[in-house]
Formats: sequence, C-alpha cells, structure tokens
Amino acid sequence: MAPTISNLGKPADGTYPANKRLDFRIFFDSPINVSGGVPSLLIRVGNQLREARYLWGSGGNYLVFGYRLQEGETDTDGIEVLNTFLLNGASIQDTAGNDANLTFTAPNTSGVKVDAVRPRIEEIQVPNPGQYNTGDELTFTVRFSKAVNVSFTNGNKPFLRLLIGSRVRKAEYVSGSGTNQLVFRYVVQEEDQDIDGINILTPLARPRNTLQSSLRDVTGNQIIADFTPPVTTGIRIRGGSDES
Repeated sequence: MAPTISNLGKPADGTYPANKRLDFRIFFDSPINVSGGVPSLLIRVGNQLREARYLWGSGGNYLVFGYRLQEGETDTDGIEVLNTFLLNGASIQDTAGNDANLTFTAPNTSGVKVDAVRPRIEEIQVPNPGQYNTGDELTFTVRFSKAVNVSFTNGNKPFLRLLIGSRVRKAEYVSGSGTNQLVFRYVVQEEDQDIDGINILTPLARPRNTLQSSLRDVTGNQIIADFTPPVTTGIRIRGGSDES
C-alpha cells in the first residue's frame, strides 16, 4: 500500500529576511526513503516560483525541504506552498518499494511573509560649507531607504570615515536607531588641517570591519554599506586656531 502524506509542517508565522532558510517538514504515515536524486517542493514567493529542495530525513517518517531566501525577494501577503513535487530523478518510496502518494492539503501560509530587501544609503547630509576650527562639530545625517536598527557593544559604534588632509578620522554614530536617518558626528582636533575640503570615504564602517552585523532593518536584513560620497570640497578644516 502506497505511503501517504499525513501532515505538512510549515515555517512559523513571521517576516523573514535575506539568507534565511524556510524549512518544510513532510510527514508520512510510514517510514520513507529518498534515493536517486534530490526532489523539490514547489513554493511561490511573491510572484515567483521557487524550489524548496530536499535536505534530509530519508529512513524516517518525515522529510525536510528547505529554500534559502534571496536578496530582493518580497512577499507581503504570505508565501504559497503548491501541491507539487519535482522528483528530479529521485524516488520517494516506503521500505517495501512502494512509491509514495505525494498529494497533500497545503497549509495556511498567509502569515509566512518575506522582506529580503536590504536597506541602502540614499543620501548623506553634510555640514554647511565653510571653515571649521578646533572643537567645532561636524554632523552628518545618513538617510536610508528604510528604518535601521543600530546595535553595538563595548563602545564599538559604527562610523563614517573622513579624510581630513592626510588623516582618516571617525565620525561616530550618535542617534537615530529605529528610523531611516542616522546621525554621525566628529569634533575637529587641533592637528586637523584641510584647506581644499574633506572627503567622506565609502563604505560605512565600524571596528573589526563588521558593520553589517550591527546595522539591520527590523526584519534582520544587513545594510548595504557602500555609497556614493557627497560633495564636501567646501568643508575646510583649520585646527589649532579659530582665527582666519
């Protein structure tokens, strides 16, 4: 007698980011073996058909299929599990060699949503052109395409890298977590000099070059740290004196 699918376990309801794997457990009424290939379960993410590929479970009562979300995918009303397997040359049989009946009732996946779009930097607002002296503050506002959450430990704040003369300085994160605008600030030091204008260096950074692990959207997508530097030739630095 052919083994049949008794249940299909879906991912928990929630919104999933890029690189997250969606796992599906296919339960059978008897032990099942997979051989000869790698079968797939068809799902729909947004308006695109995707293959959740077989991962493990042969010899037991359930098989696990998984699909890893790709950057840029979205599905605001929930993914869909299709009543379709692609065998891809595989056999799915019980221990007696009977082919499994692979029809099933699809579960409700309206709560399994996808936001795999990473926040990108759209604009950097810079200080007004002019001369800045020792102790003056340079404030930069980085505007993202979506809200960004900032987290860091032991004072390892994310920062913008500023080229002032021949020195690279850090404009450290100040505020804005949970919004799409983050504020960074640098205080001019006595030894800073730049008569032809500072430069902002890409990408956004933090100690140990692990910025992406500390700046994410609410879903968990890492930011895209690269950006096109704005024009800053009018921001001149004369440390050591407040005289013209």
